[in-house]
Amino acid sequence: MNPRCFITDNSARVLPSDKPGAVHSGFYALLRELLFQRALEDQRQTVLLKQAWDDSGEVYGYRKLHDDLCDMGEDISPNRAWRLARLAGIRAQIGYKKKPGFCGCRPGSKKNLTLGEIECGLLSGLNVRRC
Repeated sequence: MNPRCFITDNSARVLPSDKPGAVHSGFYALLRELLFQRALEDQRQTVLLKQAWDDSGEVYGYRKLHDDLCDMGEDISPNRAWRLARLAGIRAQIGYKKKPGFCGCRPGSKKNLTLGEIECGLLSGLNVRRC
């Protein structure tokens, strides 16, 4: 006898059913129902994650969002919070300072100044920003 069939036969015998002797399709129907319940729970927790993320000013990452959901009494693991946040496009805001080398202008729009021109005072009347 094939071991895979044996596993399915045993699980069909122990399935909860109102009729004795559940059929194999009942096993797969039960699996499909369990997967559907998991998907519904994922959707509900994704909504909670998005609300907590919006309340934080879209700054928090999955670690702090997991802590917030646990404080609300939600039963969620850190890995599940990470997975749901990644699927929902929720990301932590990294860094609050201006990035180095960024001055807000397009490259080549300003004249490249040498340090000697600035020190000599040739352009002392202009507001020159060094990137």
